Amino acid sequence: MSRGEFGGRRPMSSNGRGESEYERLCKQAGSNIQQITLNVNVMQKLVNKLGTSEDAIPVQERLQNTEKSTKSLASETSSMIKQLPLLEAEDPMEQKQRKVQVNRLRENFMDALNNFQSVQREAADRERAFVSKARAKSDNFAPFGQTEPSGISYDHRGQSTTIQVQQEDEINVELLEERERAVRQLESDIMDVNEIFRDLGTMIHEQGEMIDNIEDHVVTAGTHVEEANTQLQKASEYQKASRKKMCCLLVILLLVGGVIAIIIWQTTKKS
Repeated sequence: MSRGEFGGRRPMSSNGRGESEYERLCKQAGSNIQQITLNVNVMQKLVNKLGTSEDAIPVQERLQNTEKSTKSLASETSSMIKQLPLLEAEDPMEQKQRKVQVNRLRENFMDALNNFQSVQREAADRERAFVSKARAKSDNFAPFGQTEPSGISYDHRGQSTTIQVQQEDEINVELLEERERAVRQLESDIMDVNEIFRDLGTMIHEQGEMIDNIEDHVVTAGTHVEEANTQLQKASEYQKASRKKMCCLLVILLLVGGVIAIIIWQTTKKS
């Protein structure tokens, strides 16, 4: 699966199977959107386990890995969708079909992003609640190794148990810090998804203006065509009128010529 930003206007190209760049990007973007939706479903199941008896390190790791790969897919798909309108078709009808297809892809992508961001927020909220609860419990817990009332002493077995509990407490602190880092990463990723939303909004606005300009040009061109047709019709009518005038003039000249010829003939005959 290729990754990276796409930029600039590209000419249409085909691969060995005769598939155009536009078709390839459409197919890949659609596949990515489906994968994002599947990942979101997986994330939701994992998020539901946070803060429960099923909450464990493998659950957290899988959630983080799935969230990371989903964000990467979202970034890649956004770049593809921004590239698609730049791949123009020669046939106006095909260009219109592409516009509908790109709009559908963009709507499906934004729906998938909304669901992704929703599960991100839920994961962050659950993690924050878990960390806060664990921190509060840790602060209220009496420190190990406190001096006991006089007359009571620890044996070696009791000291060993105390050391073990202290080590477990240190491990819990490390896990809490790791989960706090996970919360901060989630918050950062949520902001990245917001940026993708802003990019899509800007693209929709710019393309809307471009479409409006195209429609204005089409309307203007249509007006010019109508004016040209009117002028052609007037020229045709003027030409027809001119032909009628020429025909009438020619008939008159022929009649006058005939009359003059008859007069000359009669005059010559009498003399």
